[in-house]
Amino acid sequence: MWATTPDGLAHSTNGGSTFRPVPGAPAVAAVEQPAPGKLVALTADGKVLSGTDGTSWTERGRLPQGAQPAVLTAAGPTHLLAADTDDAVHESKDGGRTWTTVHRTVHTNTGPLTSPKPVSRSPIGLIPR
Repeated sequence: MWATTPDGLAHSTNGGSTFRPVPGAPAVAAVEQPAPGKLVALTADGKVLSGTDGTSWTERGRLPQGAQPAVLTAAGPTHLLAADTDDAVHESKDGGRTWTTVHRTVHTNTGPLTSPKPVSRSPIGLIPR
């Protein structure tokens, strides 16, 4: 089991009861183990890294321009999903080499909130006035 901590990458060999720091590991924002002996991680600046033991890593790609990672999920050895701090979701089907944005939250300002129409009760439900 792998975890990102304020002190860096950590590894547990006892199901999460205890974790030990991984010396020499890069600072990562998220880490996943999609298959035994395969790790995928995201750095705070959006780099996608792969490795096997947590100490040596290879850069595989990068999230779309400007994306700051928040969450990484490995749906399979090469199928990755990443959410960023702007609530967008990005998908890679090639182990993080390329990414497609599959969801982007649209924040709109529709003006001040207004009260809904008053309603009155009737024997069959609510009826707008």
